[in-house]
Amino acid sequence: KLLRVDGKDTTLTYVFEINTGAKSDEAVKNEDHNRMQKAVTKGVCQSSKRFLDANISLAYEYKSAISKKELFTFFIDKQKCKELKYD
Repeated sequence: KLLRVDGKDTTLTYVFEINTGAKSDEAVKNEDHNRMQKAVTKGVCQSSKRFLDANISLAYEYKSAISKKELFTFFIDKQKCKELKYD
């Protein structure tokens, strides 16, 4: 669930709350970080090209719906998209 969008300087931060079910925060961080980072980065690079081309960086912050603690934050800019390897 999208909670809010914050803007500071040239970065937009989207803050989401996710229901992790029975998994602990630590398990989610350890087991899902890489998969989520790859999926989010790929999606943003494809859908937010206009922002990235205007040198606006995007951050996606994910919090636990249960504990309200941060699980991960991904920072995406034009350079990160250039480095992205599509499988």
